[in-house]
This record gives sequence, structure tokens and C-alpha cells, in this order.
Amino acid sequence: PVNFDNFEDEFTDIKECIKNSIEHLQKKMRRKSENSLHQTSDFIKNTVFAMQQMLNSNNIEQQTENIQNLKQILSNLIYLSFSQEEIIKDLKGISINDPFLKSINIQQKRISDQNNIVKDSLYALAKRTPQINSTINNELLNIEFNLEKTSDQLSEGLFADATVSQRYVMTSLNNLALLLNEALENLEKQLANAMPGDCQCENPNAAGQEGMNLLKETSENIKKQLQKMIEQLKNGGSENMNEQFGQMLIEHEMMQQMLREILNSGNVGSGAKSTLQQIDNMLEQNRKQLLDKKVNAEMITRQNLITTRLLDAEKANLEREFEEKRERKLAEDFYSNPVEFFEFIKEENIVIEMLNKDSHKLTNFYNQKFKEYINKVED
Repeated sequence: PVNFDNFEDEFTDIKECIKNSIEHLQKKMRRKSENSLHQTSDFIKNTVFAMQQMLNSNNIEQQTENIQNLKQILSNLIYLSFSQEEIIKDLKGISINDPFLKSINIQQKRISDQNNIVKDSLYALAKRTPQINSTINNELLNIEFNLEKTSDQLSEGLFADATVSQRYVMTSLNNLALLLNEALENLEKQLANAMPGDCQCENPNAAGQEGMNLLKETSENIKKQLQKMIEQLKNGGSENMNEQFGQMLIEHEMMQQMLREILNSGNVGSGAKSTLQQIDNMLEQNRKQLLDKKVNAEMITRQNLITTRLLDAEKANLEREFEEKRERKLAEDFYSNPVEFFEFIKEENIVIEMLNKDSHKLTNFYNQKFKEYINKVED
């Protein structure tokens, strides 16, 4: 909510300008009256902008926090799914007397313990989001039920049955991950649209440029992670590898989503669009290799090429933006001053009319507030 006490000085300035305008009009001081009117208009616009900024900053802060929470939960779900898949693979061909069975039981219990942590976060999310409440609750119940069945079946040596239960766990984890990924995309779109309307209109290419910068940063980050994973595998290390694969997949999918939003925004030219489509194809190739857990030097080469192509697309987009600005400069704007044609018969009404013009772009809520102040001045 907007705290109007924070705008006490602004409202005082507005009231003072209104009084000055009325006095100048009454005294037939046309030029001073015009200046006061323009000054009042500027004060109002600045105050409205400040109010909108306050509202938007509160909303953006909450949205950003929600996005970070969703990303963390999504990362945990993917990690659990990969971990469960590894246990299913390890369980193939095992016998009741196999010493490795003890290790499998420990890993399976770890998944149950980790699921309890994720479960609490998901239940909290379900409470805040009625639209997906029942879906989340059903999937969580399925996971809990099948994890308990898996534990019992493993202890009884029913490995085939345990594998079936484990696959049900994976299915529910993946369903939740897909649901959260969709929710994450929606939140990110809302956050992108939370920017004040004036800022969106001033430079429609700015969002595309910011998106390009974010894509370049993400691409560099992915390359560093790939290099780290390859080095780790060369040295025989496999600790937290499932988690790293899961995180990499998330970043790839997010990068693809950002890329496609830029493509669909209409803020890039044909040259940049063609290059971005090539990047999308290369990202898809890397994503498939990550799904197959095949990390190699070919992926690094492809990632370097992605970064190069992003620079090419950025250059093409900047050239297009420059050309558009150059063309716009050819047209000149002409302004007239309608105040000169006003007949100063009902001076106070003219002031009120000026303040109520649509050009101030006030919402009904703010209009009402300013009208209250104007009425006080008139009284």
C-alpha cells in the first residue's frame, strides 16, 4: 500500500501551485498563470510516478522472493528425481545377499528424508496458491505412499515391486517439477510486466537488450559449470554429480525460455532472429546431452559458439535500433500552446479542467485523491 504521509511535501507543493495559478488567473497575469499550470502538472506527474514506483517496488520485491523460492524447490525436485533414477539403475540384477543392498537402503532412506524437507515447502506453496493446491497435495501423497512401499519392499527382497514403486515416485516428482516450472514462467512474465507503463513505452527495445545481456551472462555461467564438471569427471570425482546435472538442466531450460520470449517479443530484427534460432537449436542439443549425462568437450565448443552467436545477435539488434532512431529523427514534433486561446472568464474552472485532463495519466484512485485536495483549496 502507498503511505500518503511520505508524499506530504509533494501534496503541499501541488496545493501551493494551484493557489498561485488561481491568483494569477484572477489578476489576469497570463504568463505567470501558464508557468504555474505547467509547474502543477509536473508536480502531479512526478508524484504519481513516485506512487507507482512505491507500489511496483513492493510487488517486484515479493515476486522476486517467490521466484527464488520456486527455483530452489524446483532444483530440489529435479535432484530427487535424478537420485531416485540412480537407485533404480543400481537395483537391477541385485540379490538379497548382495552387500551393496545396504548402501541402496541408505540412499533410499536419504531420499525419503530429503523429500520431507521439500514436502514442507510444497505444502506451504499449496496453501498460498489455491489453483494448484489439490495437484500438489495429490502428488505429495503419492510420493509419500510409494516411498514407504519402496522401503518395505526393499527390506522384504521384493526388488521388482520396489522398482515399480520407485518409478511412481519419479513420476510424481517430475509432475511437480513440470507444474512448478510453469508457475515459475508465469511469475517471471508477471515480474517483467511489473515495470511502470511509462518505462515500457519509452524504449521497447530496452527489454530485448536487457534480455540479451542476461542470456550472455547465463551462457558464460553454463560454460564454467561444464568445464568444472568435465574436470571433476577426469579426476574421477562423482560427488553431487546428479545435483549438478539437475542444476545445469534448469539453467539450460531457463535460458531457452528467455531466448524464446525475446524471439516472440517482436523487439528483434530478422538478422538477430535467425541467429537466436540457431542458438536455440544448439541449446537443445546440449540439453539432450545433459539428459543423457554425456558431458564432453563438444558441449564446451558448442557453448563457446552460443556465446559468439549471442554477440552477433546483440550487434545486429543494436544496429537495427540505431537505424530506427535515425529514421525517427527525420520527423519533427510541433507543439502549440492552447492556453493562448483560452478566454479567461471562469478562471478557477480552467485550473480544475487542466488538472483533470487525461494527459496526467492518473488512475481513478489517484484522481480521487487529487480532487479532494483541489476541493480543499477551493473551500
